[in-house]
Amino acid sequence: MSRWDELRAQLAFEQGHQRASRGAFPLLRKLARLLPDSIAFVLFNFGSSFAAAAPATEPEPDAPAAVPHLRLDTWPAHGLPHSDSVADELTFGGYEFVDDPLFAMRELHRVGRNGARLTLELHGRWCDPLQKRVATSEALAPFVEDSARARELGVAGLFRLREFQERHATFEVVKGAGAAHPRRLDLGCGPNKRAGFTGIDILSLPGVDLVRDVDRHGLPFSDGTIAAVHSAHFLEHVRDLVFVMNEIHRVCADGAIVTLVVPTLLGPWAAADPTHVRLFNARSFGYFTGAEAPGYAGITALFELLAQEVDTEVRVTLRAVKSAGTRAT
Repeated sequence: MSRWDELRAQLAFEQGHQRASRGAFPLLRKLARLLPDSIAFVLFNFGSSFAAAAPATEPEPDAPAAVPHLRLDTWPAHGLPHSDSVADELTFGGYEFVDDPLFAMRELHRVGRNGARLTLELHGRWCDPLQKRVATSEALAPFVEDSARARELGVAGLFRLREFQERHATFEVVKGAGAAHPRRLDLGCGPNKRAGFTGIDILSLPGVDLVRDVDRHGLPFSDGTIAAVHSAHFLEHVRDLVFVMNEIHRVCADGAIVTLVVPTLLGPWAAADPTHVRLFNARSFGYFTGAEAPGYAGITALFELLAQEVDTEVRVTLRAVKSAGTRAT
């Protein structure tokens, strides 16, 4: 064997020895490196489960506050934050500027009492670059008539027209017997509404009492008028979770009980469902109790965490906190 052959053989032996040394127990080495991350994953996602007995009694919510005269010059982005049939008189000065006049008129009808007076203050001509329409008697006719077109738009017979002039139109709200004010809400109930609850869903399904896009328009109830809220597999579908949770808190009475069920990453459909826009873990609702970054991202809702269980779902029970005396010490 030549000297060069000896050197090549020695070099090959040393390289093989080094590879063998580095490759000893490779699986155990990888597991050791992953262990800290695995522990952190389990603690952060599933380490905050506990159970506590929620109060059996619900608080007595406030009655919807009467609004003798509701005046609007601009349209609220999410509709009117008032319960049904609370206003005796309504004045709206921005009808010609709203993006969705059908929704605006339905909301004004919903909030007004039977026989309430609605006045639309009008420009009567194109005079503003932000103006979207000119309100004529013909354009407003579907709101007062029972025609095929009005029924198609879902606004037939909402009002009686009292007077129409170039600068204003006056209507009378037309309603039948008013339904009882809801005390308990089932949000995103689908066809499986909880017994004793008022069902709210974006789709008109059996058992749904109120069809509404809560993610877009919020909840059509006055502040502090709801005693309990239940929602199962709804919040993972909403795009503005902060807004929806703030709305739930707004309509809840002090001490109202809120029960929520949402999927975690281990749920079989959590990441598979194309309509899901987020996942949850054991820390998610801490942002709404003040445990995580108080006031973060416009969160005004404040709840007390009463119970939480985490596996393929997060099942959480919260209590609305609206006064210093509500939070348990």
